[in-house]
Formats: sequence, structure tokens, C-alpha cells
Amino acid sequence: MTAPSQTRPLRRAVAWLAGLVAVAGLSVWWPMLSSTAPAWPRLLPVPVSLVAAVLWLWTAGSRARFAGGLAAALLAAALARDAGLHRRIDPSDRPTFRIVQWTLATGIAGDRLLSELDRERPHVVVFHHPPENLATLRQLDIARRLRLNFAIRRDAILVISRFPMDPLTPPQFGAIETIFLRVNDPAGAVYLLALDAEGETLGAPQVRALEEFIRTHPEARPLILACGNARERTDAVWRPLRRLMQPAYEKAGFGWPYSYPARLPLYGRDHLWMSGEWTAHGVGYRWSRHATHLRHFAILSRADSR
Repeated sequence: MTAPSQTRPLRRAVAWLAGLVAVAGLSVWWPMLSSTAPAWPRLLPVPVSLVAAVLWLWTAGSRARFAGGLAAALLAAALARDAGLHRRIDPSDRPTFRIVQWTLATGIAGDRLLSELDRERPHVVVFHHPPENLATLRQLDIARRLRLNFAIRRDAILVISRFPMDPLTPPQFGAIETIFLRVNDPAGAVYLLALDAEGETLGAPQVRALEEFIRTHPEARPLILACGNARERTDAVWRPLRRLMQPAYEKAGFGWPYSYPARLPLYGRDHLWMSGEWTAHGVGYRWSRHATHLRHFAILSRADSR
């Protein structure tokens, strides 16, 4: 057996390390909606900080145990706030518009991907980095069953739809890929702006330009903004956009608001925003063995529809 005198230094070292992680998580959690919030918090999601706080509580001495317990309680409250477990899908007596957003891996068969969409029965699917074999999706039985008969692709973004789509001139944000469409839903036109920022920095200048584009196109309503690989933990960079739109998850989300990696969701890299003309009835993420990102879905209705 290991002597107690030998385990104490190791226990103290673990307690100090866990305490540092927990305090760091606390210090960046509360200002994450601040315009001055740093970018590095995205490396330290709340679940990681919470585990560290519990480990701190378990390994700390009697003097520091209260601090560890307080940190664990605060971080648990932060995680519970994010989880939104009290929310649920709210049925609507109005026509709904169902959209799925999914960041994929290459080399996956299109029929396997599309078969999973049976659960959501989407009107529109936004794929980020789809496999090439999805180009023949209209030949697949599952596509015909879901009535996903229309497709438009631009670079790493593929949009498939139950309804015809008209491509519009997208905004340009440097190397960030964008696509702008009008979806001709029989219940009324829907405008979709999708972007993918993988490998690029989507910072304050790009978000201000995005906000300017949306503000100067008031005819493009109701509007959905689908952002892939464009957000992790800190929300500060998106503050200008909140004057015009809201994240759909914040209105009707349930489950942790993270989309990557799939088996251990820690980062919210894929997210949907909606303009004020929409009401959200259910928003969440679902796991698939075919992608490292969770599949993001939203059930929306027009606030003024009957």
C-alpha cells in the first residue's frame, strides 16, 4: 500500500490543478455575453470546468473544500442554464417550417445520411462539407420519400429543399463561404443565409458586416441564418447581430447547446438564428454515427400566420 505521506503531495497537486481549471471556468463563464469577453474561453467549456470543480472538492483539504463546493454549485447552475431541460417541443396549430443543419464527414453514403432525416421530416437541409455522393441525392429513394427534390451548392455548403429555391447574391466575408437563397414555401417565401467559417476567423469585423447586410436587406424576411463552424463558447462576437435576430436555441432549445464533437458535445460550432417574424417551437441537436458534429434541427412557424 502507498503510505499516506506519499499520497498527500499528489493529492495536493491534483487539488491545485483542478482548482485552477474550475476558477478559470468561473472567471470566463459569467462574462461570456460581454463584448469584451476573450476568445480563449472556447477551450474550456462549462462541463470541463464542472468536472474540475468536483475533483477539487474531492481532493481539497478542509480549508479549501468550501471553495470547491461553491465553484461546483455555480458551474452546475451555469450548465443547467445552458441545458434548458425544462423546454420541450411546443406543438403549433400554424404551418411549420422545419430546417436541419448538419456538418458532415466525407466518404459517407448519401442514403445513410438522408435516412436519418426521417425523424425531422425537414423542409430544408443545410449541409456543411457534404460528401460528393450527395450530388446524386435526387436519385435516392429516401430523397423521394422525404420530397427533397431541389438542391443548390456553393463551395462547402449544400442546401437541399422540398420546395424550389432561387439563388440570390450572397454577402462576401473574405474566405468565409456564404450562400443566400429564397425558398419558395407555398406558405410564403423563406430567406436563408448560410455561412461556413471552418479554418477562418469570424471576428467582430465580419459579424458587423453580416449585421449590416441583414439590416440593409429588410425585404429578406422571414430570415434564417445558418452558421456552420462559426461559434464555440463565447458569444461576445455575435452581440451586434442580436439587434436583428435571435439564436433559435435560446427560444426553444433543449439539451446541451453544443454540437461538437458528437459523442461528447462541448462546443457550439453550428447554430441557427431567426428573425423576429419566426416563432420557435422546438430546437435541439441529435447524435449520428455518420458525422462528428451533431445534427441541428429547428421547428419554426411564422408569428403572424394563421
